[in-house]
Amino acid sequence: MKQWNTINPNNSLPQVGSAGASAGVNLAYLIVAHHQPHHLARLIQALNHENAYFFIHIDRKVNITPFQQCIPPGPNITFISNRVKVYWAGLSVVTATLRLLETAVKAGLDFRYYTLLSGSDYPIKHKDEIYTRFQQAADSQFISVGCKLTGESGQEYFRKIENYHLLQDTFFFNARATHRFMASRQWMLKQLYRLTKKILPERTGYKDLTPYMGSMYWSLTANCVRFILDFVKNEPGYTRFHRFVHAPDEIFFHTLVKHSPFAEAITHDFEKRTPPDNIHHANHFIDWQGLRQRDYLTLDERDFEDLLRSEAWFARKFDEGKSDKLLTLLDEQVHHIEIEQVKSAWRRNHEPVESRTMIIQRNPDGWGGIADVAMASAHAQEIQRPQASGEPIALVAGNRFRPARRTDPPPVSCICPTYGRVALLEEAIYCFLQQDYPGPKELIVLNDYMAQTLIFDHPEVRVINLPQRFRTVGEKRNAGVAMASHDLLFPWDDDDIYLPHRLSYSVAKFEVQKGFFKPGRGWFWTNGHLDGPVENRFHTSSCWSRNRFDAVRGYGAAGSGEDMVFEQRLERQFPGSTRVDDIQPEAIYYIYRWSGTGSYHLSQFGDYCPGSNIGHHQVEAFVRQQAHRGEIRQGRITLQPHWRTDYQQLVSNYIATLAAEQVPGRY
Repeated sequence: MKQWNTINPNNSLPQVGSAGASAGVNLAYLIVAHHQPHHLARLIQALNHENAYFFIHIDRKVNITPFQQCIPPGPNITFISNRVKVYWAGLSVVTATLRLLETAVKAGLDFRYYTLLSGSDYPIKHKDEIYTRFQQAADSQFISVGCKLTGESGQEYFRKIENYHLLQDTFFFNARATHRFMASRQWMLKQLYRLTKKILPERTGYKDLTPYMGSMYWSLTANCVRFILDFVKNEPGYTRFHRFVHAPDEIFFHTLVKHSPFAEAITHDFEKRTPPDNIHHANHFIDWQGLRQRDYLTLDERDFEDLLRSEAWFARKFDEGKSDKLLTLLDEQVHHIEIEQVKSAWRRNHEPVESRTMIIQRNPDGWGGIADVAMASAHAQEIQRPQASGEPIALVAGNRFRPARRTDPPPVSCICPTYGRVALLEEAIYCFLQQDYPGPKELIVLNDYMAQTLIFDHPEVRVINLPQRFRTVGEKRNAGVAMASHDLLFPWDDDDIYLPHRLSYSVAKFEVQKGFFKPGRGWFWTNGHLDGPVENRFHTSSCWSRNRFDAVRGYGAAGSGEDMVFEQRLERQFPGSTRVDDIQPEAIYYIYRWSGTGSYHLSQFGDYCPGSNIGHHQVEAFVRQQAHRGEIRQGRITLQPHWRTDYQQLVSNYIATLAAEQVPGRY
C-alpha cells in the first residue's frame, strides 16, 4: 500500500514528548454533543481521572448555557469557543473534530491518546481500567477500518464519494430533516446526483489516496494526531474534497491513518484481520444488529450482560429516559458510583418504590423519596454496610441500617453536605477527627459538585461523590441520613466549627425520651473576630434520634430554611422537644461562621421563604465564577484536613478575656 509522503518524505514525523507507560500520562477526551447536557455531565463524571482532560464541542445550533451549567469550568474541562453548526453526515462533523484536536494539541499537555466520543456515549469499563489500558497500549491506533471504498468490500458505499452531495451541510437537506418531512421528495436528490455526474468530473478519491471507511469513533496516539493535523494543513484540498462526501467523518480520518506510517498499528483493519463485526468498532460497542436499527441503536437494560462481556471500553447510544436503567446498572456495578439509587429517585417524583417488606410512596416535600427510596433499594438488595467499629449492620423493619447490638456509649453518625468549598470542608473534617468521643462514630460527606472528585481515606469518614446535583439542600440532608449507619444523628455543616468535645457533651446531655438536643448558646465568628455567646438558633449544633426524624418526615425540600421546617415539625408533633438546654461558656462547642471564610454563605442570597429554593442557582453561579478565576480546584482532590486557625485556643483566649472583664450577661 502506498504511504502518503507529501509532508515527510522520509516518514520522519515530528515526535511529541513520549510519556511511555509511566505514571502520569495524560488522556484527551474529545466530545461532540448537541443535546442531553445531564448525560454529558454523567459521562464526564464516569471518566473523570486525575490525568483525564475533556475538550467539548457543543453544536452551534443549540444553546451552550445548559451544558455549562451542568459542567462547571475547570482546569480539565474546556468548552471550545469556535463552534460550528453541525449537520448529520456533513463535513461540519469533521470540522468540529479538527477544532477539538487543534485545541487539545495547543493545550501543551503532552497527551498520549486522543479519544473521540459523542455526547451519547458512556464508558463500560471503570475509568481506572481504561486509563491502565491506555497506559499499557503499545502505540496502538484504536480505529476501525471496515472496507476500501474502491474495492469489492466497499461497493455499496462508494456512492458516498462518487455522488456530489452538494447540500449535505444544510438544514433543508440534512438527513434528520429529510426523514421528518421530505421523504416524498427523495427523487430530487436522485435527479441532482444524475445531473452532477454529467457535468462534473468523476470522483474516486483525493489524488491517489485510496479511500477507506469505518466507524467514526477512535482513539489515536499523539504522533498520529500530529500527522493528521500536519497533513490537513499542508493539503487543504483534502478537506475541500470531503465537502461533498456523504458522512465524511467515517472516511476522512480512516483514509489518512491507512496511508500513514501508523497503519500497521491499526487495531481493527479488515485487510489484516477478520473484518470487524457489527458490534465492536475499535474500542466502541455499537449495536447495528437486529431491531436496534429501528430505535437509532439506543441501548437499554437488555444489553447489560452483552456490555459486561464485551472487550470494548465505550458504548453508544445512550438516551436519557430509555437508557436510565442500564446507566444505573453500569454506575453501580462497573463505575461503583455510590447511591445511584438516590440520583434516580429524585427524577421520579411520585413513583412508588418496592422493597421486600414495604412500598414507599414519594411525597411532595422530598422526604418521601430520597432517603426512604435509597434505603428501600438497599434493603431489597440485602446490602450490608460495615460500621467504623467493624460491627456488622443488621437490616431491620423500616428499611434502616442499624447496629446489630447497642453499645455504650452509643454510635453516632454525622452528616456533612458540601458543594465547592474544599478549604472549609477540610476544617470540618478536622473538627470530626479531633472529637474526644469514645464511642463508634462516622462522618458522611455528600459532595454533589460534579467538577470535583473528593478523596479521603479514613475508616470513620465516608466521602460520597454524586454524579448529579441535588435539587435542594433539604433533599441532600435527607439522603445523608439515609446513608447513615447509626440512629443518633448530628448535622455537620462544612462551613462551621465544632470543638473537640461536641459529640461527648451532646451525647451526655441527650435524653432518649425527648429525642432532640440543642444547646442554648454558641459563638459567632465573622472576619476572624469571635463574638458571643449569642442565643443559639443554629440547627447544625443539634442532634436527634432517627425515630424522631422519621416521625416528622425529615427535612423539607427547600434550599434554605429546611432546618427550621424540621424543628417546627418536631415541635408540633412532640411539644417541648426542641426546647434548648442551657450551657456555660466554657462548655460551648459550636462556632457559627458568617463571613470572612473565603467562600459563600447560603444566607447571603436571600431570606427564608417556606417552600422556596433560595440560593440554589446563586450558589452554583458563585462557584462557577470562582472556578473560572482559578480560585476553586477541580478534578480529583485528595483532602488534607486541618484548621487554618487554632479555634480551641481562640475560644480559650476569648473566654479568659470575658472573665477578666466580667462582661454582664456574657460570663
